Amino acid sequence: MRSNHITLDNASGIAMLLEIARYYAAIPKSQRRRTITFVTTPDHHHGATGVKWINQNMRDFLGKTAVIVNCEHPSQTQTYRLGSGLMTSTTTSARRWFVGGSEALRGLVLRSFKTFGVAVYARPEGRPGGELQHVYRQAPSFHVIDHIFYHSDADTEDLVPASGIEAVTRAYLKIIDSVNMMEISDLVAANPTQSPR
Repeated sequence: MRSNHITLDNASGIAMLLEIARYYAAIPKSQRRRTITFVTTPDHHHGATGVKWINQNMRDFLGKTAVIVNCEHPSQTQTYRLGSGLMTSTTTSARRWFVGGSEALRGLVLRSFKTFGVAVYARPEGRPGGELQHVYRQAPSFHVIDHIFYHSDADTEDLVPASGIEAVTRAYLKIIDSVNMMEISDLVAANPTQSPR
């Protein structure tokens, strides 16, 4: 990946995370109910040591966390098999998705995706993939993650539409703002077998 190009894995997620950080940095701290911590790890494809370390060493911090938001693979062009090749479309593909937490959080996430036109699979993942898989049990959490051409040389900037990144970013901002008005007890799953803790 060249640094000036946005590819799905995971320059697109980093671009999204930076825009979310820029948005909240412009809001005075006095107007924010909670603090927001932004974390990136450099070793997703080499054992995820960074996020595993967070899971093992930041339990107290995660225990006070309202929601973990994973910014990973947010937008890819929908493609189709045509003859012996592939045909791109004029829209983004649906994404895998996961919500770990209460029904209220799940409803909020799905409504926000719908509002901003974020297409997702009809059913959620049973457990999240990507970086979220290492910490989702520690706090309420959610993500979308696209995955058609990642981990291949077909992961090029031509297949990562900015409009898709924008839609997911706007949905995430809506979710974060709404979560900020909720109590942590309202975000945690009531059923212990489904709880992210």
